[in-house]
Amino acid sequence: MEKELLNLISEIIEVQPSDLSMDSGPQIIPEWDSLAHITIIGAVESKYNISFNMNDILSIKSISELKNKIEKYID
Repeated sequence: MEKELLNLISEIIEVQPSDLSMDSGPQIIPEWDSLAHITIIGAVESKYNISFNMNDILSIKSISELKNKIEKYID
């Protein structure tokens, strides 16, 4: 799942997957602005057929946290 997330996010924010790590997030990557965040959430929800609640959406600060939220919803 990690590689899938890195690739998905890199496509949305238009950076190379190699420029991202599981610790990357909006505070580290300038391209990951509020619009990109919503786009990423929408893409993840669609890909994994899940629906995050607002608290989860607002609490995601890294790709690692996003992965943990996905796992919470699909387990």
